[in-house]
Amino acid sequence: MEPRGGTREPRPREPVTATFPPRAAFALLLLSAGCTEDAAERESVPAAGAPNLAGAPLADDPRSVADTQRILDSLGNELMIVSKRTAHLLPREIHPRVGAGDPAAPDAWRVLDPSTARSLMQAARPPWYVLDVRDSRAYATRGHLSGAVLVPLDALEANVEDLHVRDDQIVLVYADDESRAVAGARILAGYGFPHLRVLGGGLDAWAREGLPVEGR
Repeated sequence: MEPRGGTREPRPREPVTATFPPRAAFALLLLSAGCTEDAAERESVPAAGAPNLAGAPLADDPRSVADTQRILDSLGNELMIVSKRTAHLLPREIHPRVGAGDPAAPDAWRVLDPSTARSLMQAARPPWYVLDVRDSRAYATRGHLSGAVLVPLDALEANVEDLHVRDDQIVLVYADDESRAVAGARILAGYGFPHLRVLGGGLDAWAREGLPVEGR
């Protein structure tokens, strides 16, 4: 019998461990990841009254962006990974400058056959910048590649600053024949465009392989 008065030593409590079935634990993981993704998305949306930077050049965008990826772990569960890239790592627009590149360098551009060019273009991110260096008559009457920008070869050097190509973007130069496209690639290489491709055989070879041509 314990004496009256005084204090009684409290009984130690056993730790309580919360357990969740695998499906519930996985749901909590996705919920947590989803909250992270929502927060990242909210950060990328400008506040009310803030300037809308959606149409601003990439180099002037001070915001960071959230990249979300979904992967499967060893048990087949889907996991969500949210990471950020700061603005200085985002693609920028090329600013052409005379002498910025060496058109005589062996890797200044590469020639691709039509089938290879077509396959690479379909899978490319960002999309390729397709440049047609023929004259306007050929563009209108002989057809052109989808999304091609027309800048005739004799006007290309005077208009390089108006191309607005990203520094992570491949430029495919083409004409009816390969030699004219090579001349265009040589001009762009001299102005510092880093990722140049020439359509081997020109648009004629592309059409002979039955690949799509718009405007025909």
